[in-house]
Amino acid sequence: MLSSEEFGPTVGQELKTNALKSVLIAAIGMLIYIIFRFKSWKYGVSSIAGIFHDVLIVLAFYAIFNVTINNPFIAGILTVVGYSINDTIVIFDRIRENKKIYRKDTNEVVIDRSVNQTLNRSIMTSLTTLICMVPLFFMVSTSIREFVLPLMVGVLVGTYSSIFLCSPLFYEFSKSEDKSKYLTAQKAKEKKEAKTSKKKK
Repeated sequence: MLSSEEFGPTVGQELKTNALKSVLIAAIGMLIYIIFRFKSWKYGVSSIAGIFHDVLIVLAFYAIFNVTINNPFIAGILTVVGYSINDTIVIFDRIRENKKIYRKDTNEVVIDRSVNQTLNRSIMTSLTTLICMVPLFFMVSTSIREFVLPLMVGVLVGTYSSIFLCSPLFYEFSKSEDKSKYLTAQKAKEKKEAKTSKKKK
């Protein structure tokens, strides 16, 4: 026997508490950083929603397939959180750039364009990471395998959430901007028409 591990109810509860604390601290830190960097709460809240989605999916995977949760799992979850937020920030950074370039376009058009521009990068990065992880999962020791497993699930889920969850959430939060743009344009059009009608009179 090379190694032996036993988890009682107290240790199991401690692991759950530590995992929850770690994810919460990481999420709060990232939320503050993203709001400060992008100067908008919409980016931050959308990103954190994606993080919690990824963590819940990985936990659901472990529960369904009855995989043991231990210390390497906590390290894997935190790595998944970092990987997922990196993918999301790449897309949000492109959205911010495109909003400056295409000011007249609605948020829907800008977000759609930004996701399409970063889609190849997101998919290829995730596939490359998975290609490295698959042989690693089969060829390493049990302790490292327990760290790689949540990473494999998290990479797939993180790519999905960045494209199909965080970006649509940001769009939902930004709908008010499109309405205000529309109202401003409508008022400007009405003023222009009023001036034209006065001149004709």
